[in-house]
Amino acid sequence: MDEGSRNGIEYRYFINDDLSGKVVGAFIQVPRSYLLKLTLQKKEFKLNANEIVDVGYNPLPTKIDDLSEDKLKKLIGQSGDTSTGGGMPRLSINHSTEDDDGNQIPRGFYMIRNAEGQSVFSPKVTYRPFVRTFMYSVWDNDSNSFSSQTIQSRSMNDLFYDSSGGLKCGKLAPDRLKTLDEHSPEAVLQKSIKCVQVLYGLVSITEGQDATGKPATVENIPAVWYVRGSSFMRISDWIKTIEAQRKLMPTATAELTPVKGKRGGNIYYGASAKTISFGKFTKDDQKQLLDFFDTINSFNNGIMESHKTNKKLKENSEDTILESRLVNNGSNT
Repeated sequence: MDEGSRNGIEYRYFINDDLSGKVVGAFIQVPRSYLLKLTLQKKEFKLNANEIVDVGYNPLPTKIDDLSEDKLKKLIGQSGDTSTGGGMPRLSINHSTEDDDGNQIPRGFYMIRNAEGQSVFSPKVTYRPFVRTFMYSVWDNDSNSFSSQTIQSRSMNDLFYDSSGGLKCGKLAPDRLKTLDEHSPEAVLQKSIKCVQVLYGLVSITEGQDATGKPATVENIPAVWYVRGSSFMRISDWIKTIEAQRKLMPTATAELTPVKGKRGGNIYYGASAKTISFGKFTKDDQKQLLDFFDTINSFNNGIMESHKTNKKLKENSEDTILESRLVNNGSNT
């Protein structure tokens, strides 16, 4: 059972089970007569087992005062099963040589927008990681947007509900992928479905520059960082070193540097991280962590709304097709 309050809203939720089975968070692995009882603003909602599965994910908590360090590590995605937002500033590596205004900008440098919306570039970033999640997505070059995205979850073993009404944006299991012809349309589609680590943390740049080359700095800016491609395993391994030292992720301060690589005739840049110190997890840090949780919850709520809408559309479409086939078969008899 969990309970708490934030922004004037009190909530309490728990799962009761009266038959044998396995419950993982809000997911029912062996659906029986489980009941999720949710009280929100003195309103009570009762969901059956199927509706519990449709909830899709465990919302992150709104208070963390009473959590053990091991529990907190799981909530922030530091430990657990890891095999295989919004308007927040985004940390990334710049791959362009010129911006929209025609300024020559440094390729391979980290980039983030400051409070004034100006881009700041630097080959080195001081970074404090607070939360690590995972998600799947598909980028559509024609529309210059994501055609499908999943919720963000802290474990690779969770169910990744996507905005298209399915799971994992259609990503197949590894054993199924091996059976595909690498030149088939389905194999090409599978390659476009990317798994990403999404990190939320504080970014500082002490010796940076703006797009015109003038000195620019940022200090402890809350930011989201999408880690993919060649950077995925390096950053994942770095987080494992924090866990190996039995430290809490938000207490780590790291230096991020770019890694230059070459594939064929193309030069690309990835990310590398090295912990330089550990500090304390303060009350201000707890507040910042809850702000990150709010961002993740808001993102996941939006994905789940799209998931439920598109899942219903798919079910209606399948019902229509089935009905049409039954009518056609009946007319042929």
